[in-house]
Amino acid sequence: MKKHLVLFFGLVLLLGLCPAANAADPIEVALLYPLSGPLADPGNRAKAACDVAAEIINGSYDLPGIPYAKTQGIPNKGGAKIVLKYYDTQGSPEVGKAETERILQEGKAKLIIGAYQSSVTKPTSFVAERQKFP
Repeated sequence: MKKHLVLFFGLVLLLGLCPAANAADPIEVALLYPLSGPLADPGNRAKAACDVAAEIINGSYDLPGIPYAKTQGIPNKGGAKIVLKYYDTQGSPEVGKAETERILQEGKAKLIIGAYQSSVTKPTSFVAERQKFP
């Protein structure tokens, strides 16, 4: 779980490179994980870790050494809150690709995190790159 928290915080730091949002507009983060199927257990553990990280970022906590814990939201984005939206890849490259296409068609996510398995990450990355999604 610690690895997932570190990864999540690192990726949130990249949000500073995303197109600017209005002062307090929430920032939607799409997460692709196997939430059902044979790898549902690690996928749901990753989901739980991301939920904790978002709670820390969005809230105000006295947690020494943890970036964004003391401030509510993302400071360089006007205090914008993180909104997580999960997509179930079912551990399938085809489903992961379809979910990535859906994320991009919806047009709300500023960042995509996932997909846990390299066999799913590869086709989802190709879809995002083809659409020039950062």
